[in-house]
Amino acid sequence: MTYIKKKLRQYRLKIQRQRRESLPPPPADHTAHTCPNCGAHYHGRYCPQCSMPASWKRMTLKSLTMGFLDVWGMGNRPIFRSIEQLFLRPGYMIRDYLAGHHLRYFPPFKMLAVLIVLMVLAAWIVFRRCGLNLVETTFSQIYINCQMQVVAILWVLLTGTISPANFAIRCIRHHCTAPLFYDFRQLYRLKMWATI
Repeated sequence: MTYIKKKLRQYRLKIQRQRRESLPPPPADHTAHTCPNCGAHYHGRYCPQCSMPASWKRMTLKSLTMGFLDVWGMGNRPIFRSIEQLFLRPGYMIRDYLAGHHLRYFPPFKMLAVLIVLMVLAAWIVFRRCGLNLVETTFSQIYINCQMQVVAILWVLLTGTISPANFAIRCIRHHCTAPLFYDFRQLYRLKMWATI
């Protein structure tokens, strides 16, 4: 546990240092360029006609991944960085997004949709031998997520406060584990040990 606390503290210090040492914008580029895409002549880092960058780099695995994600409108914003920030500094990330820093983070509704798809795929892979196809698994997971939200709302209303120190532990223990075992046991007609 001390190792995890140490790593989280180092990460927080790194984020604070980056905020203090925010780099100034790069100097303006006054070099004349000819766009390889549309043939326009311009000065600056991007073509004003088609937005092609002046400096073109070789294609890498990251380019392939971003191109693949761009098919679903996810390539232009960092979903993996947003998920990381959501776990390591959720309050700051949400505050930044609400303060107008939208380009730093993945849009929340798109993130919810992507995570639901990933969750459905994971549940379908784990329980694929239990008789539900992918579409049926999708509907069942949506209902289970609705149930989790209702349980979370009731928990907050009944307790009246959310203690930051043990909220994550309570969420895992009360909101997720017990209802999920109950749901999966009934849905897939499994015994408790098989569900676990």
